[in-house]
Amino acid sequence: MRLPRAVALVALCLGPAVGLSAQVRTIDLSGRPIAALSESFSSIVGGAELAGGGFVVVDRAERTVLLADFAKGTVTVLSRNGAGPDEYRMPSKVLANASGGAIVPDEALGRALLISSDGAITGTGLDRAEAGMPPIGIRGIDRSGRVYRFGASRTIDPDSLPIERWDPATRRVETVAWWPQSSATVGRARRQPGGGTRAELLAPTLFSSRPEWIVLADGAVAIVYSSPYHVEVVTPSGRRVRGPRISYNPVQVTKEYRAWFAKERGPTPDEMFPRTLPPFEDAGDLLASPSGEIWVRRLSDWNDSTPAYDIIDATGALRGRARLNAHSKIVGFGKGVAYVAREVPEDGLWYLEKYALR
Repeated sequence: MRLPRAVALVALCLGPAVGLSAQVRTIDLSGRPIAALSESFSSIVGGAELAGGGFVVVDRAERTVLLADFAKGTVTVLSRNGAGPDEYRMPSKVLANASGGAIVPDEALGRALLISSDGAITGTGLDRAEAGMPPIGIRGIDRSGRVYRFGASRTIDPDSLPIERWDPATRRVETVAWWPQSSATVGRARRQPGGGTRAELLAPTLFSSRPEWIVLADGAVAIVYSSPYHVEVVTPSGRRVRGPRISYNPVQVTKEYRAWFAKERGPTPDEMFPRTLPPFEDAGDLLASPSGEIWVRRLSDWNDSTPAYDIIDATGALRGRARLNAHSKIVGFGKGVAYVAREVPEDGLWYLEKYALR
């Protein structure tokens, strides 16, 4: 289901800190792209630029992995759907690796498709037997090739979950940060009169305002909070950098919004809605750039299809804003460029475009 969004960019530059008085700049990505493909996609969940110049993308609706070549204007399907060598069942995302290639986690087969820097499939790896690292839990890979994922819960009703880093060279797993999930809990453990506990589900709530996290290129982990809206970075050395509260104008959940939501997703009880929308919805709204930035898609009102971005530095200070064309979203980054998926509402198809980041 497509939600219109005012998209927000959270840029966490892990270089010299910039003070709160830094000048706010504007980035305009609403003009003409520097390159575009004529072939359409049913859906685009994300992509990664290869060192050889191609762009690997997953069309989740079609369950395909594709290589886009903007220089030639072509799109090529990589391998095929299946369970054999170099095949895939349910590709979920694309992550750039440390050697200029990419990996595509496969939720169904519990492994990842390995893609070289020139777009060739070189096999599969990161299967469930490797250090207990199921691909469905992978959130990112740093420039050293270390893999980041959720760790296992250690209690029946945890307040937080470990964020783990696995080094394939040493086979070592370590906890590098903790993800607070209290605001995202949809269940709880209730003690039984005779001892023991019983899981009890709570009524689900839309737009739960839970924090989400993403990995930056140098191995820092950035946790983006919705309430209050701010960013906390755990540096590679383990130091925690908490940014100030970020001011934004929350979208009011009106009867018009609820009516639109019911048309898009089906009837929903009013009590499931918050009074206002959080700044973003879930982990799918977070992207990391090669230079160590985080992009956070912002939720928008039901009748607003023009994306916008907040730009935030490593101190958590607002540095700028950016805008896209209507019905667009950023799906990946490259050297000085952003890859944008643009939807044509009339037929629901998506098209890939490439923009210079100035």
